[in-house]
Amino acid sequence: GRETRHVQDFYSYASESRGNCEGALGNSIDEAYEQELREEILDAVIATVVLHEIGHHVLDHVGGLETNFMQRRIREVMADRWAFNTAVNANYELRRAVPLFLFIAATGGGTLEDEIRSSHPSGLHRVRDLLIQTRALLSVKDPVGAHLLDASIEDLNRNLR
Repeated sequence: GRETRHVQDFYSYASESRGNCEGALGNSIDEAYEQELREEILDAVIATVVLHEIGHHVLDHVGGLETNFMQRRIREVMADRWAFNTAVNANYELRRAVPLFLFIAATGGGTLEDEIRSSHPSGLHRVRDLLIQTRALLSVKDPVGAHLLDASIEDLNRNLR
Protein backbone atom coordinates (compact mmCIF):
# COMPACT_ATOMS: atom_id res chain seq x y z
CA GLY A 1 0.00 0.00 0.00
CA ARG A 2 3.00 2.30 -0.07
CA GLU A 3 3.84 4.56 -2.97
CA THR A 4 7.02 3.48 -4.72
CA ARG A 5 9.73 5.95 -5.62
CA HIS A 6 12.35 5.78 -8.31
CA VAL A 7 15.80 4.93 -6.94
CA GLN A 8 18.61 6.70 -8.74
CA ASP A 9 22.06 5.29 -9.33
CA PHE A 10 24.99 7.19 -7.85
CA TYR A 11 25.87 9.10 -11.00
CA SER A 12 22.40 10.46 -11.70
CA TYR A 13 21.87 11.30 -8.01
CA ALA A 14 25.22 13.08 -7.73
CA SER A 15 24.68 15.03 -10.93
CA GLU A 16 21.20 16.22 -9.93
CA SER A 17 21.62 16.84 -6.19
CA ARG A 18 23.19 19.69 -4.29
CA GLY A 19 25.03 19.60 -1.00
CA ASN A 20 27.38 16.76 -0.05
CA CYS A 21 27.25 15.18 -3.52
CA GLU A 22 27.80 18.40 -5.45
CA GLY A 23 30.96 18.05 -7.48
CA ALA A 24 31.25 14.33 -6.74
CA LEU A 25 31.55 13.58 -10.43
CA GLY A 26 34.31 16.12 -10.96
CA ASN A 27 36.97 13.72 -9.73
CA SER A 28 36.39 10.80 -12.03
CA ILE A 29 37.53 7.50 -10.62
CA ASP A 30 39.73 5.22 -12.65
CA GLU A 31 37.45 2.70 -14.36
CA ALA A 32 39.53 -0.28 -13.16
CA TYR A 33 39.43 0.99 -9.56
CA GLU A 34 35.69 1.56 -9.83
CA GLN A 35 35.18 -2.03 -11.02
CA GLU A 36 37.41 -3.33 -8.21
CA LEU A 37 35.45 -1.33 -5.64
CA ARG A 38 32.15 -2.60 -7.06
CA GLU A 39 33.41 -6.21 -6.78
CA GLU A 40 34.60 -5.65 -3.20
CA ILE A 41 31.20 -4.24 -2.25
CA LEU A 42 29.39 -7.17 -3.84
CA ASP A 43 31.74 -9.61 -2.10
CA ALA A 44 31.17 -7.95 1.29
CA VAL A 45 27.39 -7.84 0.87
CA ILE A 46 27.24 -11.51 -0.12
CA ALA A 47 29.59 -12.52 2.70
CA THR A 48 27.50 -10.64 5.26
CA VAL A 49 24.26 -12.30 4.15
CA VAL A 50 25.86 -15.75 3.93
CA LEU A 51 27.45 -15.38 7.38
CA HIS A 52 24.02 -14.45 8.79
CA GLU A 53 22.48 -17.59 7.27
CA ILE A 54 25.40 -19.76 8.43
CA GLY A 55 24.82 -18.29 11.88
CA HIS A 56 21.32 -19.77 11.88
CA HIS A 57 22.82 -23.20 11.17
CA VAL A 58 25.67 -22.93 13.69
CA LEU A 59 23.23 -21.73 16.36
CA ASP A 60 20.87 -24.63 15.52
CA HIS A 61 18.00 -22.42 14.35
CA VAL A 62 17.13 -24.63 11.41
CA GLY A 63 15.37 -27.49 13.20
CA GLY A 64 11.73 -26.51 13.34
CA LEU A 65 9.91 -23.38 12.43
CA GLU A 66 9.45 -21.33 15.55
CA THR A 67 5.91 -20.06 15.94
CA ASN A 68 6.64 -17.71 18.83
CA PHE A 69 7.24 -14.22 17.43
CA MET A 70 9.72 -13.18 20.11
CA GLN A 71 11.71 -16.39 19.66
CA ARG A 72 11.98 -15.71 15.90
CA ARG A 73 13.14 -12.16 16.59
CA ILE A 74 15.74 -13.37 19.09
CA ARG A 75 17.03 -15.89 16.54
CA GLU A 76 17.46 -13.16 13.93
CA VAL A 77 19.39 -10.96 16.35
CA MET A 78 21.56 -13.92 17.41
CA ALA A 79 22.35 -14.77 13.76
CA ASP A 80 23.31 -11.13 13.11
CA ARG A 81 25.57 -11.08 16.16
CA TRP A 82 27.21 -14.39 15.21
CA ALA A 83 27.83 -13.16 11.65
CA PHE A 84 29.41 -9.87 12.72
CA ASN A 85 31.46 -11.45 15.49
CA THR A 86 32.79 -14.01 13.01
CA ALA A 87 33.56 -11.33 10.41
CA VAL A 88 35.39 -9.05 12.86
CA ASN A 89 37.38 -11.94 14.37
CA ALA A 90 38.41 -13.00 10.85
CA ASN A 91 39.58 -9.42 10.14
CA TYR A 92 36.98 -9.13 7.41
CA GLU A 93 36.44 -5.59 6.13
CA LEU A 94 32.79 -4.87 6.91
CA ARG A 95 32.82 -1.27 5.70
CA ARG A 96 32.42 -2.49 2.13
CA ALA A 97 29.02 -3.94 3.14
CA VAL A 98 27.61 -0.48 3.89
CA PRO A 99 25.26 -0.61 0.86
CA LEU A 100 23.63 -3.65 2.47
CA PHE A 101 23.12 -1.72 5.71
CA LEU A 102 21.60 1.17 3.78
CA PHE A 103 19.27 -1.25 2.01
CA ILE A 104 18.26 -2.84 5.33
CA ALA A 105 17.65 0.59 6.84
CA ALA A 106 15.58 1.72 3.85
CA THR A 107 13.45 -1.41 3.52
CA GLY A 108 13.12 -2.56 7.10
CA GLY A 109 10.10 -0.49 8.01
CA GLY A 110 10.11 2.56 10.15
CA THR A 111 6.91 2.50 12.13
CA LEU A 112 6.17 0.71 15.37
CA GLU A 113 3.55 -1.29 13.47
CA ASP A 114 6.17 -2.45 10.95
CA GLU A 115 8.48 -3.41 13.81
CA ILE A 116 5.78 -5.44 15.55
CA ARG A 117 4.73 -7.32 12.41
CA SER A 118 8.20 -8.50 11.38
CA SER A 119 10.28 -11.32 12.78
CA HIS A 120 13.34 -9.26 11.82
CA PRO A 121 14.28 -6.10 13.71
CA SER A 122 13.39 -2.94 11.80
CA GLY A 123 15.95 -1.46 9.48
CA LEU A 124 17.23 1.45 11.53
CA HIS A 125 17.16 -0.45 14.82
CA ARG A 126 18.94 -3.38 13.23
CA VAL A 127 21.64 -1.22 11.64
CA ARG A 128 22.19 0.70 14.88
CA ASP A 129 22.48 -2.53 16.89
CA LEU A 130 24.92 -3.99 14.36
CA LEU A 131 27.03 -0.82 14.45
CA ILE A 132 27.09 -0.85 18.26
CA GLN A 133 28.13 -4.50 18.26
CA THR A 134 30.78 -3.94 15.60
CA ARG A 135 32.14 -0.94 17.50
CA ALA A 136 32.43 -3.02 20.68
CA LEU A 137 34.26 -5.80 18.82
CA LEU A 138 36.58 -3.36 17.05
CA SER A 139 37.38 -1.41 20.22
CA VAL A 140 39.78 -4.20 21.20
CA LYS A 141 41.25 -4.89 17.74
CA ASP A 142 41.18 -1.43 16.18
CA PRO A 143 40.35 1.36 18.67
CA VAL A 144 40.84 4.12 16.10
CA GLY A 145 38.59 2.40 13.55
CA ALA A 146 36.03 1.72 16.26
CA HIS A 147 35.66 5.44 16.96
CA LEU A 148 34.81 6.06 13.30
CA LEU A 149 31.42 4.44 14.01
CA ASP A 150 30.52 6.82 16.87
CA ALA A 151 28.98 9.57 14.73
CA SER A 152 26.80 7.10 12.82
CA ILE A 153 25.60 5.49 16.04
CA GLU A 154 24.80 8.90 17.54
CA ASP A 155 22.86 9.92 14.42
CA LEU A 156 20.83 6.71 14.50
CA ASN A 157 20.10 7.15 18.21
CA ARG A 158 18.79 10.67 17.53
CA ASN A 159 16.59 9.43 14.67
CA LEU A 160 15.18 6.57 16.73
CA ARG A 161 14.10 8.72 19.69
